[in-house]
Amino acid sequence: MKRKLKKKALIAICVTLGVILIIGGGVFFFYQGYKSDVAKTNEQIKKIKEQYDPFKEAVLVFSTERETIFNEVFAHKYFMEVNTNYESWIEHLKTYESTIEKVEALSNELVDLCQYTYIDYDAKNKCEAFHILYEQSNNYFVKDMEEFQTFIKEYNAWVETEDGSAYQKVEEFSPKKTYQYVDLNHDQIYTGKDIEG
Repeated sequence: MKRKLKKKALIAICVTLGVILIIGGGVFFFYQGYKSDVAKTNEQIKKIKEQYDPFKEAVLVFSTERETIFNEVFAHKYFMEVNTNYESWIEHLKTYESTIEKVEALSNELVDLCQYTYIDYDAKNKCEAFHILYEQSNNYFVKDMEEFQTFIKEYNAWVETEDGSAYQKVEEFSPKKTYQYVDLNHDQIYTGKDIEG
């Protein structure tokens, strides 16, 4: 009888120790996973803070160049001025495209990093600002390119109607890659697409 009680006590102790070890192991692995997630999140927050300022600077350069485009190209969009100003306009548009390329290059990692919501107030604000600035810059560029292409198509059609015209047809400006309107933060608003200016 004593032997049976000792055996039952030993089994109870082993089961209790087993349960404690299993629970302890689960808690340990949960804690390690939590620690790893916190470290990863902190690293992402650090990257957001490091990469946002260069991105913001590129957007500022883009905005300045966009102002130049409006003053040097769009303010002079008259059929009579195309043959005189076309080469200059194309150079301005190439410079303009280079600024959006810089914005794109600096946004690549931020697009991935800012798909999450962070508790860190600064990172959260930077991601929200990033979404707005990226959408706005990209959508302004697409809109401006469409407007210029439409103008050139209309000009070329006008030249065809002028019999023996002194005006020459010109090529449409083609950016190096195809840009499309974006809604990065999926709010159903294409910031910069439907806003004038």
